[in-house]
Amino acid sequence: VVVGSESAGKSSTLERIAGVSLFPRDAKICTRMPIRLSLINDDDAPRASVTLKFPGREDQSVHESQAAAAIGKLMRQVVPPGSGVIDTELTVEIRKASVPTLDLIDLPGIVAASIEGEPADMMQKTRAITERYLRDSNTIVVAVVPANITRVRDSQAIQLVQACGKEAMTLGVLAKADLAHDPRYKQRKQRSPYWELEQRLSGESDDIVDLPNGWVAVKNRDTLVQEEEAGGLVLSSQTERDWFANEASFGQIDSPLSKSVLARCGLDALLTKIDHLYTSHIKMHWVPQAIAKLESEMAVVNARIETLGPAPGMLSLDDVLTVFLEEFQTPDVLAMFDTPLRLAADSLVSAAIETLLPSDKAAVSSAAAWGKPTLQYVIAKAKVVAALEREVELVATMPKAASATFDAVVLYVFERGGSHPMHLDRFEVLRAAVLEAFATSCGEHVEDYELAVKSAIKARAQSAADGADSSVGPCMSAMPRIIAEVALRELVADILMDPAKIILSLNELNASAKARAKGTKRARTDAMDVDGDAAGGLPTAHALLVESCAAARAELAKTKHDLFVALGEIRKI
Repeated sequence: VVVGSESAGKSSTLERIAGVSLFPRDAKICTRMPIRLSLINDDDAPRASVTLKFPGREDQSVHESQAAAAIGKLMRQVVPPGSGVIDTELTVEIRKASVPTLDLIDLPGIVAASIEGEPADMMQKTRAITERYLRDSNTIVVAVVPANITRVRDSQAIQLVQACGKEAMTLGVLAKADLAHDPRYKQRKQRSPYWELEQRLSGESDDIVDLPNGWVAVKNRDTLVQEEEAGGLVLSSQTERDWFANEASFGQIDSPLSKSVLARCGLDALLTKIDHLYTSHIKMHWVPQAIAKLESEMAVVNARIETLGPAPGMLSLDDVLTVFLEEFQTPDVLAMFDTPLRLAADSLVSAAIETLLPSDKAAVSSAAAWGKPTLQYVIAKAKVVAALEREVELVATMPKAASATFDAVVLYVFERGGSHPMHLDRFEVLRAAVLEAFATSCGEHVEDYELAVKSAIKARAQSAADGADSSVGPCMSAMPRIIAEVALRELVADILMDPAKIILSLNELNASAKARAKGTKRARTDAMDVDGDAAGGLPTAHALLVESCAAARAELAKTKHDLFVALGEIRKI
């Protein structure tokens, strides 16, 4: 970024650094807004491409020779004369083969006071704009000071550089070197009329502000002098070299000091120092900062990937199911089966009792009250047992309750599994397959359950009374507990006691699906078009581990790869 006072030679210096003539030549038009020259090296560009970009306006493409006029016109439209300056940036994008990829920024000149027709806060505005750019830690500063200034230390640009602590990132430029002529140099007993400029470059002057990167003197072309303006930038560089060597007489004395002064003059010296400063900053500051930033971003990405759980490609179906079964068989999860099945058993017994005649209900109640059975009670109990057997056979109350509870518990375990390192909640396809496997296994045990529960009911009905603890008799009070216990044993526990059965059930279903998929090519194609399953069956074992966060994982993997590549490229610098 080029900073300096108004008409110090900032824009002319910046043009020479960029090697492109872009700024208005009218002496009445000064820089009224930050102008970013975005140089883009494009070896494939047939000719230079210049595009003006300003917020709220359409991009404007112009020929390089018309760029200066277009910039001047835009500044007059956006900031009419007398309006002062604004802090909205104009970007001038230049694509051509002869420029480096680099951003150069010209700022409005810093003024010490306002003149008639200008806002009263011109000094505050120009200083604020400059200070904002100086606060950027990656800003390399070219501080332009007129070579004919009385005291370099009086420069507001240098004062802001010091205030922002940017000395180590600043290169001082003494512009308009030809105006530093002292007509009284002989009376002052000096060898050259440019003796003060020479002392400032050599560091002997008591008014020069010490900058670690030193100072360079330049003689820019005077755009108001027709001969110099017509010469162009290339000729101005040659003219500059001749001027410092001959008219300024720098380097003519055969001494190291004189030669070192000449080495600090001209565009070549300026570009060399900028290149050195730029390269040094890249290596010493930007690269470590960029590496630290990218490594920090990489750590965040890795942490986010970690929250997704191990990648499916690193897992087998058995790995995931083992974790699921471990979570499924914890005491708190197993307890979730108790209440639903007991309530279902209560409902089943209540339905059986409701089939009794009022007199039978009374007989059962009387037996409960007296604590001793009667013939009518025995007959009523037999009717209840028969009703229960019919209910068990005709109404699948308990299998339905077991299956519904399985569904609820499986969903709960998978959702709770989000806190487990395996992150079970992401395997939605597997969850659906496990639900189907449980339903299948539960269905296979229904017949065994019916036989077992009928046997238990009869055994209980034939046993002696154990106390009147219910309004429907001692036999009836134990029936819900017995039915629930048999259901838990036959429909639930048998599956959980042998976890391999679940895995086997999944494998059998998959094998069946694959077998059904071995039909014609048309049949396979049609089958795969339905929910992506094989012939309408469960997905293959690989597909079971498809995760709901697959897209997020892929995006994070791409980001991680991009960061890895970027780190590799930066570490090569």
